[in-house]
Amino acid sequence: MRYLGASFKLPEDPKLSRTEEAALNNIISVAKERIWLDDPLNAQEYNSDNFDESLGMDSVENIKKSISVAESYICKYKTQIDE
Repeated sequence: MRYLGASFKLPEDPKLSRTEEAALNNIISVAKERIWLDDPLNAQEYNSDNFDESLGMDSVENIKKSISVAESYICKYKTQIDE
């Protein structure tokens, strides 16, 4: 996590495209669901109504696309020191 924070440089006026925003929201949702799967008692602050123990193929593809968009965003704003 420290690496991500140190290597991520936001533009002066950060704006996310709709695709980037959706991708980040998807990844956050997956992370919350993963915490819920591992320890439901410590994930009570998350709305788990839509969480499920298994993923369909559509969900897997959506997550993969979201990861790709987020990685592209990170690469776009990666600092020169990290390259």
